[in-house]
Amino acid sequence: MLEEVKRQGHVTIAEKGLKHLNDYLGYWCMESLWCSWSDYGRQIAAKILNCALDGVLPTTNHLESFNGVLKRKHLRRWQCGGWRLRVDVLLRLLVTKILPAIFEQRAAERIDIGIWEGQMRSIPGGATLLKATLASGSGPVVPTIAYLVPNENRDLAAAEMLVNNQIEIPSFFETGLTFVCHSSLALAFENNPVSYTVTLGFDGSATCKCLDFITRGGACKHIHAAVLRLDALRANGLNLPAIRLP
Repeated sequence: MLEEVKRQGHVTIAEKGLKHLNDYLGYWCMESLWCSWSDYGRQIAAKILNCALDGVLPTTNHLESFNGVLKRKHLRRWQCGGWRLRVDVLLRLLVTKILPAIFEQRAAERIDIGIWEGQMRSIPGGATLLKATLASGSGPVVPTIAYLVPNENRDLAAAEMLVNNQIEIPSFFETGLTFVCHSSLALAFENNPVSYTVTLGFDGSATCKCLDFITRGGACKHIHAAVLRLDALRANGLNLPAIRLP
């Protein structure tokens, strides 16, 4: 039957699949292809330089970006009608005009970073957030800050969690308080309900492990509930510090 199908010019599905598999193994699974990829080159470079893989830049985007700025911003100012500069003129401009301008820009950027860091330190919890941000190596980016904003839905959800006793008594740590807040979706008969760890720092910083806080920022309903819980405990006479978020 198979020979009859072949004689009629038809190819079976199995033969097509086998051909595809052979093509895949003969191209994508070859070591020569892997050696042509940048990740392979990074591993070789890391061994030669005796450094971690992260220490080898994966692309030349930084160099290409600088070349683009050099051609389209700096050199274009000195070109006449788009003509190329003479070599001696190019060297003189690089030394006396272009490189000083680049260094001045970088100095201005460092000043801006210093201003940003000063502003961060001036807000409650800013020093802690700044320290964590710089330690991560990500540079001066806006971190996730638990700031309180008027939000009726979160306020109502936090109040309901407090009434249902879904947030526990806090425990002390060196720089603040830690609360365990059980999910508002937890059922009464669950032995191990989903819970989130909420921290309120004495410096006014706050964090939560829930997805809402991690992805959106601001104070989630669990942080709102922790603030309400702390206020309620202080109102009942417990000697706890007042923590206010920005």
